[in-house]
Order: sequence, then C-alpha cells, then structure tokens
Amino acid sequence: MKCKIFLILFVIFYSCVSRKKESNDIESIFNRTNKIEIYAYYDQNKWERNEKYEYLRNKSVVEFPEKHIRNKVILNLNEIKKLKKSLVKSNSNIEERANCYDPRHTIVFYDENDVILGFVELCFSCMNSRASDNFIVLNNKMLYQEKLFKEFGITYFEDTKEENDAYWKKIEEKDLELQLKFNKKNE
Repeated sequence: MKCKIFLILFVIFYSCVSRKKESNDIESIFNRTNKIEIYAYYDQNKWERNEKYEYLRNKSVVEFPEKHIRNKVILNLNEIKKLKKSLVKSNSNIEERANCYDPRHTIVFYDENDVILGFVELCFSCMNSRASDNFIVLNNKMLYQEKLFKEFGITYFEDTKEENDAYWKKIEEKDLELQLKFNKKNE
C-alpha cells in the first residue's frame, strides 16, 4: 500500500515539475519574441519539387513562394499574449497521429532585430508538426491552437475544390507530356 501511495505521489510530483519546466521554457521563448507571423499555404505536396521545404532552411525563412500563400497574419501584442497563455495551458500529448504530413501552416517567431528565433510547422489534419531545435517545447502544444489561429484571421485550413481540380489537371498534363516523350523515343 505504501508503495502505491509513493508511486502516485511521485507521478504527481514529476507531472508538476514537468509542467513547470514547459511553462518556463515557453516564458523564455516569449520573453525574447517581438513579432510572430503565421503563414497558411497550399499543401506542400502540391508545390514544385524544388520549392518544397526550401522556405525553411538554417532556422530562417528563406522565402515563402508567394503563389502558395493563402493567408499571412502578423500578431499584435495582445494576440501574442493570448497565444502564450494558450500554449502554457495547452496539452502537449497527442493521442493519435496520421501517417501523412501535409503541412499548411508555419508560425515564425522574431526578436526585436527581426531575426528569426525559431519556427513551428503544422499539419492540423494529421496532428504532426516539426519545429526548430530550440522550439521543440511548442511542437505538440501548437497543434491545439487551430481555433486561436482562426480567431487571429487565418482562414485557410484545407484545399479548395478548385485547387484540387487544378492540381489534378496539372498532373494529367505532366503524365500526357511524359507519355508523348516515351512514345517518340520508342518510334
């Protein structure tokens, strides 16, 4: 009986210490943050091969291809505080994840000199994400912020019918082009 009580107390203590560390880590990130941008963009699997994942290199945003951006929001001071508060309160456990990874959102944190502190890239559909090494604490917590993103003005969360139709038309055109090249080669 004493062992069970000790184990329960240990789990509670460990949980409290862990949450306190997460809270301190988040506090540290936001103490250095001066600006936050949220990008919503077309599913990266539908980008040109040379564009995919190239916008985030070396912990910096090289350039989001403008043609793929659907929304971009720069948070004001009150929104930054609201995001921080929500992240501190958020769960960091993800019960179920899908195997796909079709990110459509990236949140980028900047310091007072407009230098990137870090980023988190998100796929709300499959509950997967990736973050810069110094932002791992936000990785799972950020996946619980979809409602807040909507409140901040992000409206793009899935491909429209027109985007899907245009993508499949492009694929068909490429297939036809390859087929014609193959037929010419074999004549």
